[in-house]
Amino acid sequence: MRVSATALRKSNADAVGALELECTLAGLRIDLHGLAAAQNGFAPGGFVSGARVIIPYAEIQSAVSHEDALQIELDCPRLPFRRLVLSHFTAEAAAHPIELRKRRLVLHLSALAVALITGTGYASVFASQPGRAGLTALLSGLGLFCLIILVAYGVDQRFFLRPTTPLEARLGFESELAKYFPSLAASQVKLSSSKQEFDLPRLLESFPRSIGALIIVVSALSLT
Repeated sequence: MRVSATALRKSNADAVGALELECTLAGLRIDLHGLAAAQNGFAPGGFVSGARVIIPYAEIQSAVSHEDALQIELDCPRLPFRRLVLSHFTAEAAAHPIELRKRRLVLHLSALAVALITGTGYASVFASQPGRAGLTALLSGLGLFCLIILVAYGVDQRFFLRPTTPLEARLGFESELAKYFPSLAASQVKLSSSKQEFDLPRLLESFPRSIGALIIVVSALSLT
């Protein structure tokens, strides 16, 4: 399963940016699409894009599935970072759009054929048995026809049209990762809900702009 994810800037992470991940037989494949090493309190370094690294599963030190993110600690000398906090997962489409259109067409034609055959069978029963029995057969045929169409519509919406949610993409990737790295642990901690650390320089930097905006508003009110 190939997924895209975002490495969040957290106190327990040393990388930030975008990447793609896929579990392969050779190891965990990571494609960098703008990932940089970062430390808390410092600006990120140069972002790396277009690089691909395959990390053997033996070089994964730990993997923890939190309630809102996946935390991975690596011991790979080919990467300038060790700790990743991954969130905002998106899964790639399982099939090409043209192939997906073909599958949907097969589903629609099959459902329509089954519904027509069933409806025709009940209609023949209605023609051969006049009266209440024939009317019952006709109503049953119409009901079964509608039921088949509704089932096909539900299958189409559920498996072909509905996009995979970020949570489903993350859980699907974690399930596949657990096959190669059985030490994957689970935690109920929410990493994104942790309080932000107090940033005094940023707070002082925002004071002049806030005071200037306040002076402009007060001056405008005094002139009206």
